[in-house]
Amino acid sequence: MAWEAKCRKGREEYRLLKGIKEEMSLQQFRENARFLSENPDYKAWIRIAGTIIDYPVVQRDNQYYLDHSFYGLPLGAGCLFIDEAIRPFQEENTVIYGHNRKDGSMFAELKKYREVEYYREHSVIEVDYGLDTLKYEIFSCYTADSKKALQAYRYLFGTDGEKDAFLERAKKSSLYDTGVIPECKDQILTLSTCYGPSQRMIVQARLV
Repeated sequence: MAWEAKCRKGREEYRLLKGIKEEMSLQQFRENARFLSENPDYKAWIRIAGTIIDYPVVQRDNQYYLDHSFYGLPLGAGCLFIDEAIRPFQEENTVIYGHNRKDGSMFAELKKYREVEYYREHSVIEVDYGLDTLKYEIFSCYTADSKKALQAYRYLFGTDGEKDAFLERAKKSSLYDTGVIPECKDQILTLSTCYGPSQRMIVQARLV
């Protein structure tokens, strides 16, 4: 019962946030003033059409939002957050983490990308950041142990060769061929969630 109550609380909070977003004009939303005034950790809004993934994204340290909501309330679902070391959407790879919730919320739907049919219907990720809507094309979906996942979280590359090797590993790791070939110049978006006791579900996309 306690778990169900927390899930309801989390869903209500994020329904409220989505309602606020829908009531804003496009200009108001892109100016970010409302969300920033309520939480200075707010960085962006992510959505994947046709899925439940339609959430604010924050950045602080890599622990706080594991069990705190957007409004800073204790909540097992937490909030989607960007790796603390990264300059959001400025680095060569922006990494966003989120829980795989039993109720299907947060990043739970990422595990559906194990199936190519699901990928084909949900192949684009949109991120509202600042005044821009960034569109990313998914090129790789795979599960990884914690060691392999660390490779996916890399965001700095000393040479083009290192970036090329990173992209090649990601492509080879994919559970199926998406037909999308990322290039060294591309900015990458990596979404990550837990999958089982020791695995991660990784979805990677390039900015188009």
